[in-house]
Amino acid sequence: MKKRNITTIILLIVVIALFAIRWPSNVYISDIKTWGDNRPPKGAGTTFFTSVFRGGGGTPAVLAMLGGQRYMVANILWHYQETLFHKGKLYEMVAPLDAVVTLNPSFYEAWSLYGWHLAWNIYYDSKDMVQRKQWLEAGTNTYIRAVRSNPEKPNYYFDLAWLYMQREGNYRKALEILEPIVFPKGDEPVFEARTKEELKRIHDENEEYLAEMEGAEAGEDDHDHSGHDHSYDDNWTPDEKRWDPNKVGRLLAITYQKLAVQTGDSSYLEKAIKTYEKLKEVDPYNTTADERIKVIKERVGDIEWLKEQQENDRLVRKNFELPVLEYNKKIELLYPDVKTGIEDLKNKTTEQQN
Repeated sequence: MKKRNITTIILLIVVIALFAIRWPSNVYISDIKTWGDNRPPKGAGTTFFTSVFRGGGGTPAVLAMLGGQRYMVANILWHYQETLFHKGKLYEMVAPLDAVVTLNPSFYEAWSLYGWHLAWNIYYDSKDMVQRKQWLEAGTNTYIRAVRSNPEKPNYYFDLAWLYMQREGNYRKALEILEPIVFPKGDEPVFEARTKEELKRIHDENEEYLAEMEGAEAGEDDHDHSGHDHSYDDNWTPDEKRWDPNKVGRLLAITYQKLAVQTGDSSYLEKAIKTYEKLKEVDPYNTTADERIKVIKERVGDIEWLKEQQENDRLVRKNFELPVLEYNKKIELLYPDVKTGIEDLKNKTTEQQN
């Protein structure tokens, strides 16, 4: 009996000691004044604790994590990087962002901001071309790391594909990521699309938001919006393991159109149409697909449009320092049938001359 009492007393002392350590560490790390402005880590392959230390947490963060407060530390460092952003300290933001995604690998907003910050903000802030290339690679690698950490969540694939298309101008790489999500080749889809219930919920919330905005602009927003009269749970979020037609599907359709401009191949425009038809199938609340299909059909065979788009693409690539493309000069390939296309072009030229 005496031995059991001693064991109980020892366990009680250990618990009290843990709380005694945890409380001041939580207070310390919650005070932003205790953090220093750390430079971003140099090189790759930082360890877990190295990332946390360089992120601004230091010893208090490690103690807090041992006390079961890993996500709390991630959230604090997330707010810390926001403070640095408003101070214009772009480079100092890198370390806390890396610490946040290291502590909480499922924090989508942090991953999305981290890769974008490297490949856009810091890229354009840097004046050295070699460093710019390194920052762009760092942004790409960040999104690749995000995908590897969350292979079952399509939003991470979307960010990587978006970077390939918009930031690197590499349409084929973007296609390799997006196409298997929307048009899987196997018997089982890689990802399921969002359910119609989820899409209706998103549609209703968007409509409600737009109505409130329109009311505010008209001077009718004179009542309290803190309470909603719908039956939805305000803490609801869409299933992260399902792909969003309005994000993934639209980006795939745009990628097809970019490839049509680059190659002059009308089959890519046909694939863009097929994509919008798929979006109508999975999302009955889509109100723009029909209009986009109509516009694309009008572009098939329009050589003047193709020339204009190729020139616009050149200018965009020049302004954003993207690799130069070799555009297909045989623009008649935009027609579904090459022979018919050439004859139509000849007839159009003859009519203009007459």
